[in-house]
Amino acid sequence: MDDEISVLQTLGMILEREGYRVTTAQSCAEALTRLKSRKFDAIIADLNMEADDIGFDVARAAVKLKPKPAVVMGVRQSRQCADCPGARC
Repeated sequence: MDDEISVLQTLGMILEREGYRVTTAQSCAEALTRLKSRKFDAIIADLNMEADDIGFDVARAAVKLKPKPAVVMGVRQSRQCADCPGARC
């Protein structure tokens, strides 16, 4: 789950290439709906979502599931790099 489509596409492509079946969501609401529709072995969620979406809502819902999926949470802070002007690191 990530609100940045480029992150979803890239991570999804990498995981699919490794043989995993991937389901994506761009918001907490979408992820929570998907959690109700099927079982997941693992969930990768961005904690630093725009708007009011935060990955903790998805993690809280996931721990109530049986069997419990592994939950991986990540945060990436965008900032300007002195070494690469014009790029976000």
